[in-house]
Amino acid sequence: MGLFRKETHEEVICKEVYVYFFGALIYKMWFVRGVKTGSKMFHGGAGLAQRQK
Repeated sequence: MGLFRKETHEEVICKEVYVYFFGALIYKMWFVRGVKTGSKMFHGGAGLAQRQK
């Protein structure tokens, strides 16, 4: 299993993509008809880099 994992949830015209790092949600993107409409980063920076040891 890699460091990152991606999950996708799709409805008729909407799609949500979740990116996980070591099981923790770090990024979410929203798409409507294939066009990115928004995103949110849940964690950032130095703390996550230290977990790679």
